[in-house]
Amino acid sequence: MTNAQSWLTKKYPLEKRSQITQIYAKGSNLEGELIIQDFPKLEKIICDGNNNLTSIELINLPQLTHFNADRCQLAKISIKDCPNIEFLRVGNNLLTDANFLSNLNPEKLNYLHIHSNNFSEQDLSFLSKFVNLEQLYIDNHDEDKFAEEKYNRFTGSLQPLQDLKKLRWLNIANTDIDSGLEYLPDSVRKIGCANDWDRKGAGFLKIREELERSSHYPGVTEELQQEEEDEPYFVRHWHRLAPWHQAQDLLLEKRPLVQKLREELKLKEQTILGLEEKLGSLVEELKKEQVQRDELQKQIQAEEMKRKDEEIKRLREELVNWQKNPSVVISPNFSNVAGSVSSQQGNTLIGNTISGDANLSNQFIYQQYNVQYQQLETDLERQTSEILTNQEITPQEQKIINKTILFLGTKELFINYRQATVNNLIECYNRLEKKSGSKLNKFTTAVSMTNIAGKLAKIIPGGGVAEAPIGIVGDIINLTGTIIKGKDLDKCNKAFQEILTKDKKNLSLFDGNYLSLTNAIWGDNESEKGEVITKIIKTLNLVKTELSPFSGDYDAFSKSVSGIWQGRSSLELGEMKSAIEAIISNFDGLKKRLQEEKEELSKQAWFTVIEEKTDLLKQQVQAQTEVPPKGNN
Repeated sequence: MTNAQSWLTKKYPLEKRSQITQIYAKGSNLEGELIIQDFPKLEKIICDGNNNLTSIELINLPQLTHFNADRCQLAKISIKDCPNIEFLRVGNNLLTDANFLSNLNPEKLNYLHIHSNNFSEQDLSFLSKFVNLEQLYIDNHDEDKFAEEKYNRFTGSLQPLQDLKKLRWLNIANTDIDSGLEYLPDSVRKIGCANDWDRKGAGFLKIREELERSSHYPGVTEELQQEEEDEPYFVRHWHRLAPWHQAQDLLLEKRPLVQKLREELKLKEQTILGLEEKLGSLVEELKKEQVQRDELQKQIQAEEMKRKDEEIKRLREELVNWQKNPSVVISPNFSNVAGSVSSQQGNTLIGNTISGDANLSNQFIYQQYNVQYQQLETDLERQTSEILTNQEITPQEQKIINKTILFLGTKELFINYRQATVNNLIECYNRLEKKSGSKLNKFTTAVSMTNIAGKLAKIIPGGGVAEAPIGIVGDIINLTGTIIKGKDLDKCNKAFQEILTKDKKNLSLFDGNYLSLTNAIWGDNESEKGEVITKIIKTLNLVKTELSPFSGDYDAFSKSVSGIWQGRSSLELGEMKSAIEAIISNFDGLKKRLQEEKEELSKQAWFTVIEEKTDLLKQQVQAQTEVPPKGNN
């Protein structure tokens, strides 16, 4: 290594400096700082390629026009009293600021090469005064230095260069200059914007894309890349501005049309904005109306609940009076049996149930059922209305959900009553059959019921125990006693007919719950049903025109049973067994369908909330019944 200042003193002694016109130190392995001062005739300094040269000062060099210190390690340059510098090449150094340019004569400088330094982030305003520049290189092309975060951080627009009327070649590659093509003077022929190492997200890429896009504009004939006369060899692949200028001229011709379209678009946007505001106002009004409707619905529900409470109170008073004076004839009001069943339907159901004796005792029982059912429905409505408030459930949907819960409980009761009837038939058969190997097994466990079914069981006349069918237990005991003693088939047939008739009449009460649900869903309203109601209809397989689903299911049961005795003077046990097995198969199908319906409903959000926050849908402990050992007479 050679000390730079010592080299200069030795190479160009003081007594000879007045005659020196050029200093040539290219690749001389100089190091350290170098001060070049008081060379009155010095015109050119060439000291590029000294990798350890860190600082240069140029002082009082009145004739200096050419300075090249490219590819050194210069972190500092100072220039004083050098008014004629035209060519300045200090690229690929470590310069961080451009203050050294402030003392140059801006009208003299025509070539500036400061690429691949380490300039801090700034725009190009420091170049605006150099109006006679013809070539300007401010790019980054050293990928290794860039990886070390040593690069020119020039940003912003090309606008500061708008007065450089002689500028022909400009390199901004790998900088963050991102706009301002329209400000460049017409003298600019080419721009360097190569993306040699695929630097993604850099600002200069926007200018590159704009130039490339312009070259494809309809009507543009200029080539984007084309060699021109008198250009440096290294710019031959740069992007020409000619296609961009041609595209701008074409756009200028269409500007009146574009302006018109913009104005039309603005008017449409204003119209759309006005419509959106009106729409917003309508939406707000609809929301307010919905709130008012909801409040009105709540008031109606509250009044309905109050009316039901008053009706229940009146009926209770009437029952108390009847108990005190049984001679008073009660005119049963069955308009609310099983919810919203019509008066005619209610009287038909109850009339069928108690026809034949129609005594005041039965009137009292069913009047009491009517009161208790209304009370249960009212309590259920109170309980669910609070927990479904935040579930986006409409008042109508809440009403349907309440009746669905009651209907689900009713179906569970129906299955349990049917199971008990089947068990009694099996018990009868087993007592007649002496062969233990031919006996049938009774059902050992009642169908799992929710608490709502348990609540219903307590108010159904004669249904206090879910496993025991209405009005059957005493009859079957007497019947089996008769069979055991006398094996009188006529008595057996007659007794079973009476049992099943009572069973069917009492099950007609369950049909009322189905009608209550379907009337609430359809009624007089044929509008489209929401997701909640549609899911309930599909899951429970509800049919608007079906009036007696439980009696319908009963028919399949009774037809099998009727084969045991209908028109028969004698009965073989094998025939009775086949009939009972058919009944069991029918019963298993009903149980399976109920289980599938419960599982499907349990997937709904409202079902889950009610299950979590109430005891209505929680399972009761399953009741167990004793199975008599085979062969027991």
